Amino acid sequence: MVHLPPAMHVHIELPDGVAAATATAAVVLLHGLFGTADDWSAVAPALMPLGLPLVAVDLPYHGASMGVTAASVPAAAAAVAHAVVDALPAVTSIVLVGYSLGGRIALAMAAAADATATADADANAADHAQAKADADADAPPTRRRLRVDGLLLISAHPGIPPAEVPARRRRDATTAAALSAMGDDHDDGAAFGDWLRRTWYAADLWGSFRGGASAFDALLARRVRACVPSRVGAAVAAFSPAAHANASPSGWSWLGGRRGGHTPVVYVYGEEDRRYADVARRLAALPATPAVAVVGVPGVGHAVVAQAPAAVATAAVRLAWRAARPSGGGTNGGVSVSRAYVRRFVVPLRVPMSVGGVRVTSREGVLLHVVASRDGRWASTGALAPVAGGGDDPGDPPLEVAGVAEVSPLPGLHAVTLPVAEAQVTDCLAHLLPRRLYPSDLVSPVDEGGPPGSDHCYGGGSRRGGSDGSTATATAASIPLFALLPPSAVAALSPTVTCAVECALLQVLAAGVLPLADALAALAGVYGPTPPSVGVNAVVPRPAVPPASASATAATATAADGGGGVLNDTLLSTGVGVVKLKVGAAATPTGDAAATAAVLRALPPGVRVRLDANRAWTPIEAGAFVTALVAAAGATTVLRRIEYVEEPLVAAAVAAAAGGHEAMAAALTSGGVSLPYALDESLIGEEGALGVATTAAVAPGRAGTTPWPAAVVLKPAVLGSLGAALRVAATWAPAAAVASTCFDSAVGVAWATLLAAVLDAVPRRPLETGEPRRAPAHGLGTLASLAADVVVPPLADVAWATSRTALDVEACARLLADVADTVLSSQGVAAATPGRGLTPIAPRNGVPTTVPVDRHPPPPGAAPRFALSAACAAVPAQLFPR
Repeated sequence: MVHLPPAMHVHIELPDGVAAATATAAVVLLHGLFGTADDWSAVAPALMPLGLPLVAVDLPYHGASMGVTAASVPAAAAAVAHAVVDALPAVTSIVLVGYSLGGRIALAMAAAADATATADADANAADHAQAKADADADAPPTRRRLRVDGLLLISAHPGIPPAEVPARRRRDATTAAALSAMGDDHDDGAAFGDWLRRTWYAADLWGSFRGGASAFDALLARRVRACVPSRVGAAVAAFSPAAHANASPSGWSWLGGRRGGHTPVVYVYGEEDRRYADVARRLAALPATPAVAVVGVPGVGHAVVAQAPAAVATAAVRLAWRAARPSGGGTNGGVSVSRAYVRRFVVPLRVPMSVGGVRVTSREGVLLHVVASRDGRWASTGALAPVAGGGDDPGDPPLEVAGVAEVSPLPGLHAVTLPVAEAQVTDCLAHLLPRRLYPSDLVSPVDEGGPPGSDHCYGGGSRRGGSDGSTATATAASIPLFALLPPSAVAALSPTVTCAVECALLQVLAAGVLPLADALAALAGVYGPTPPSVGVNAVVPRPAVPPASASATAATATAADGGGGVLNDTLLSTGVGVVKLKVGAAATPTGDAAATAAVLRALPPGVRVRLDANRAWTPIEAGAFVTALVAAAGATTVLRRIEYVEEPLVAAAVAAAAGGHEAMAAALTSGGVSLPYALDESLIGEEGALGVATTAAVAPGRAGTTPWPAAVVLKPAVLGSLGAALRVAATWAPAAAVASTCFDSAVGVAWATLLAAVLDAVPRRPLETGEPRRAPAHGLGTLASLAADVVVPPLADVAWATSRTALDVEACARLLADVADTVLSSQGVAAATPGRGLTPIAPRNGVPTTVPVDRHPPPPGAAPRFALSAACAAVPAQLFPR
């Protein structure tokens, strides 16, 4: 008789429409010491909408696997890998989530998979030959590998310092002996429970969790019920971090030795757990690429999974959605673009303005609607765009999901006209039609040697191509999605087009899976909380007709939102904290200085001011402005209210200087007073560079070695994508990252608001001054310059979280969902008539006429549903298929 060793217990949750035999990607959950698979019960439900199997393992010596042994952490890692492959025979891509001991085992699995992949690269030719032979013989592959595409470590130690090894070895031996002495105290568990409460959970690292709280009592009961003391005592001995087999090689070596293209790693810890807070600080400082993303959970100790399951779920969902690479099946099995529409809009400005010498009286553009199909079933996750089809009947058609974005070239800023931009959209999307797109197509590892902190963006490098120095290749490197297109199709794309295509595809990839704000945070490498609202600065725009002299001070100071004394009547009554004033239009710098001093005097002392010169001055004129402002303001304390002067110098002066930083800083210094500066136009070079830092008019140096900007102003429709904006922000950290728009409609502002929330959540290096960092007010107040909007109710009427000083992120996500849904519903355009309801206009031109079930009614108190306004064309034009 042959006695087989006990099998490791694996608990699998399969989403609808996903079969264990064919699933190619999964999320693997590994518990901590004394735990079981049940420890993930509060986290697992949030992961189910991803459409990926969840594999929760009872580790050796624990729970239903108490009969399984493993001599070390690497041995346990190998056993887990075998168990996962046995449970899901087709799986190749896994995202590992490990808590404490489970995190150490997950780290060992990732390191082993990385080592295997490296060794396999040396035998690449042999692998190809064998794969071809297997295919010819219709045989299964001779070798199977698990690829770890994401790693979430929760309160896990990569390896203790050598100096701590002797003491830790003694302590673990004592613990193992104490547990072994309890024998099989499994029935009543009194001695084991008492030991856990008085000894194990009495340690400082558990923080406020230890005591008599209900969550603690529930955890204690699970431990007593699922563990046999002698078996978990054996686990303490086998998995001790002081054991040589577990300490060499150290996990620190693998974490610090990764270079571009390797597994993204997230580390979550409780801030009350001082020991693991120190681990987090060390991890954040590692010179790895991509860097380890660190998330601290306040008010929580070592028991993060038990105390803060929502925080763990947020990090796990974002990482798995971003990193998992399934090859088919499930709602995360990718999407295929099926059709696209554009809908023209014209929105007048309240007051004409001058942009690049061009008089602009209205904003014209198109709303780009992209419809994609997805295999799988509906998964309800909150305020998302509804989907058509995909019912419970297996014979139902694939799900259809929709995304929306804005293409609106600004005359005087963008080089292309609107008709040319529309043609570019058609050409761009036509190239994507044959492809199945995944979230991983929007994210790319940062190039080796990239700027510190740039792991937080997804604009660095492409898995699908190298760099030959061409603009097209540089664009593909900056925006990975467009590496899917042939270089000839990329080279001429306008940044407003690439940004719109990226946004619309991001929305269809997120729809029905996770909230849109979470999807953008995931691609940005942000795994902690994002703010529910973002601060906004007010705007005093430059008039279209420049004032003739300094006597125009009053006109300039009241030009905001259409003039008429708005500075006093609106700005002062809304509690605005930051005002942006356009300068450089006066006949002389002295006139601009007088206008600025007048605004500073009119505003309450707590209101800060930003100045935007739009490259209006020579270095001499900029110095004259500072000198005149010092004289007009009359006090240094008043000047301290000026956050920065944006783009003070003409382009020629920046190009002629050895370094743009030095030129701007020097020009804004006069009479012992220096005003901070900010970058906007200088962040890109020639049209088409799309935010690639190496082609920018001003290249970054190193913070602390050159006069560093106070802020970078990020316009996605100018930089070319949300990803490019995030990359530029990371490149120029610790400068404040200010999201802005090109006087976009509500759709563009909604996307920029989501970007602003992510920018505010990105961890940044401390300021050189040591002052506490505060989230900046973003340049999203331009909506007030529009006399109408593309939606009803207007975004400016309903999206303010705090008076008119902060935009609500959820309201903006709701707007994008509702507008995207207009091509999946029969409502089309709604015309607003005073005193009457909305009049639906029947859609034509191939737009579906079936109304999907509203699976996401707004909760009580939420923003109302948005409909398209009369500013939009009644019927969208179908780009393809024609």
